[in-house]
Amino acid sequence: MCHGADGLSNTPVGKSLGAQPYTSPEVLKLSDAQITDVIKHGKNKMPAAQLTDDQIKTLIPYIHSLQKKK
Repeated sequence: MCHGADGLSNTPVGKSLGAQPYTSPEVLKLSDAQITDVIKHGKNKMPAAQLTDDQIKTLIPYIHSLQKKK
């Protein structure tokens, strides 16, 4: 909803919240543990996601796959 299917944050919600694209330098420098923390607890205007630990473990490689499609 915020980052969009491509992870570039070109959605109305992403734009209104100032969501960082997954390819931004700020996101690229995050470790998997830091990304997990953001997903679990939120950051700035991003709310915490209601996902299980297993779902987050599945999401991390997907985020990385989108980062490689720059």
